[in-house]
Amino acid sequence: MRKFLLAGLLGGLAIFIVSMALSFVVQAIAPYDIFSLAGMRSIDDPLMMFFFLVGWVYAFPMAYAYSHFKGSMQGTFVQKGIRFGFLVWLLTAVPTTFIIFTTMTYPLGFHLDSIVGGLIWLMAGSIVIAKFMD
Repeated sequence: MRKFLLAGLLGGLAIFIVSMALSFVVQAIAPYDIFSLAGMRSIDDPLMMFFFLVGWVYAFPMAYAYSHFKGSMQGTFVQKGIRFGFLVWLLTAVPTTFIIFTTMTYPLGFHLDSIVGGLIWLMAGSIVIAKFMD
């Protein structure tokens, strides 16, 4: 239980930090205002504070799933984390981005952040989770 909690907390922190850093990079390449997109809540809305918990919303289920997959993966914790992060990305970010891309007129930066940023921050979080779960 201690490994799971530590992996979830630190994995979530890694996801949060990497996703924020990558968002700045994407904004420099393909800027957009996320708060002007249809359906987005105002930054003043109290529920928006939960948006910043997304790293941990991903990390705890990932740590749980990793505990079931780790025996089938070989290599260092970095290699396992990259493979596991790629799998999570395929199962979450790719379908979600596809659905949003095909149904909404969101700007290119949003999709870049979702698909490329998602791949990187999911792998970063998975590496941290693998480090603490192995």
